[in-house]
Amino acid sequence: MPDNTPASQPYALENPFLESLNVTIVEWQPDLVRMSMMPQAAHVNNTGVVQGGILATLLDAAGGYAGLFPENGVRRAATTISLNVNYVASAQVEPLLVVGRRVGGGRRVFFSNAEVTDSQGRLIATAQAAFRRKDPA
Repeated sequence: MPDNTPASQPYALENPFLESLNVTIVEWQPDLVRMSMMPQAAHVNNTGVVQGGILATLLDAAGGYAGLFPENGVRRAATTISLNVNYVASAQVEPLLVVGRRVGGGRRVFFSNAEVTDSQGRLIATAQAAFRRKDPA
């Protein structure tokens, strides 16, 4: 049965790790995803800012989901084959928005850019990534 849910409707992550971080999909459409996360105390390092690994996870997830919008109701999967992260500013414990955009690729490999911003729209981190699509089961 086709998935006729509008892009503005919430989508299930179907990813236990991202769910454990309380990441949510705000918008999802072909070649674009917007996700949000409210960091918790457990997500900060010893200087009181959000751990870089959390930011890298958000960037990786957004880059991947950007190239995996369900087609005809079928969810797809991919493996990250390259992830380059650039940290621009420290992230405080406040809502974070991550946007991923598929910027190219072919049938098996696709490329994405992603960026994390804070609740004031300040750029926190960017990434460029490559992903290999997995064959449907």
